[in-house]
Amino acid sequence: MRALHWMAPVCLTLGLASGVAQAEQNAVATEEAVPVVLELNRVQQQSQSCRLYLLVRNAGAVHLDRLTLDLVFFDRDEIIDRRFSVEAGPLPGEKTSLKQLDVPDLSCADLGGLLLNDVSTCGAAAEIEGGCLAMVALRNRTDVTFFK
Repeated sequence: MRALHWMAPVCLTLGLASGVAQAEQNAVATEEAVPVVLELNRVQQQSQSCRLYLLVRNAGAVHLDRLTLDLVFFDRDEIIDRRFSVEAGPLPGEKTSLKQLDVPDLSCADLGGLLLNDVSTCGAAAEIEGGCLAMVALRNRTDVTFFK
């Protein structure tokens, strides 16, 4: 009985490690399967504004008439600074587009995080299980945390 009691935590730990590995594999597979990849490519100070360069890749064949992003900006102390709604569409199928966003009265040095809170419209939600937000994967090439 003691041996079984001692082995339970070991089995649980091995199960969690296996689950984490599987989750990482699923995340890679999901990113490859989603039709839209949103990449925070560059953040650049422009006078009194912080300019964000977002690459929007539509890997699918379906043209998206609209792609409305609900973004939440955080400062370096992880306090919400502001919230923006951004239209990133239209987005033709199998096309990459650059969306430039100037955020007034924001220093890029103070920008700590960017949350993709929701994708309120995407034109293909009926085709995607989980709706518009589920069809978007994120990539980041900056020192700003970018998450959903």
